[in-house]
Amino acid sequence: MSMQILKLNVYWTAEEADTVLRLIDELRDQIVHTYGESIVAMRTAELDTALNYADERQTLLPLDTDDF
Repeated sequence: MSMQILKLNVYWTAEEADTVLRLIDELRDQIVHTYGESIVAMRTAELDTALNYADERQTLLPLDTDDF
């Protein structure tokens, strides 16, 4: 497999930049609609795994009290 490089214009008119942003917004919306639940599950699993390696004392901090 060879690496491919995608080249983009470095200067766009305001209209071109707006079109690209609209495309990105639409693409993001469609990805979230299609894969949103799977992405949330994946990130939750990653967070759970990371918390298993965290220092247990950090999870015991009383962050919702005014004792500080």
